[in-house]
Amino acid sequence: LVLVFFFGFLTISFSSIGYAQQVMIGLRGGVNLANEDYVGSPSGGTISARTLFLAGVQIDYPISNSWALSIQLLYDQKGAHADKYYFTTEESPDINYGTGDWSTTYLEIPLLVKVSFGNDAIRPYLFAGPSIGYLLSSTVRLQATGGMSIPNELGVTYQVDTTLSTTDYTNKIDVSVVAGAGISWKLVQGSEFFLDASYAFGLTSSNQESDVSIYSRDIRLAAGVLFPLN
Repeated sequence: LVLVFFFGFLTISFSSIGYAQQVMIGLRGGVNLANEDYVGSPSGGTISARTLFLAGVQIDYPISNSWALSIQLLYDQKGAHADKYYFTTEESPDINYGTGDWSTTYLEIPLLVKVSFGNDAIRPYLFAGPSIGYLLSSTVRLQATGGMSIPNELGVTYQVDTTLSTTDYTNKIDVSVVAGAGISWKLVQGSEFFLDASYAFGLTSSNQESDVSIYSRDIRLAAGVLFPLN
């Protein structure tokens, strides 16, 4: 429903564009304070955020002095951290209690409506819209230290530190809704520097298993530069 509404807005907007302001293109980069919401228990873990990476390109198509369509193409890392997580591996088949760090990487396309305020060199703005991601890779790093008793022997201490691919168990498409705010500064020759923050609310579960649904909950902090496209 969100996508249908948004693409309907795009159609109406492009059909009525008569505004002569320049299209802007540039780069954005920053950090993703990535977290996840689990419907079901992630093997007993306590979930918290991880600081991951995002970067890409951005194109802003002006509709008026205040309104624009902002399209991004991002390399976006999502994921989470789990404490008190228990797991088994081939190297150590007994149950291990430790930490898990998930990193799920997407090629993501946010399609955003952007509104700016004022006519000064420094302008605040708001933006919102859907975002569609295509899975590139997914991994989990498992770490644990423990001990076990062996008859007639001293206790044995073992350590596990392994990274496993979970790409085959992760859904290929991720859909979320993004909303945020920022501020831009006019630079020389029509270019702009910007800073913004946004929240991405995942709508689709990344997990293919039916017993646990995993939804991304990300805070994104980014900066970048836009240049007029002549």
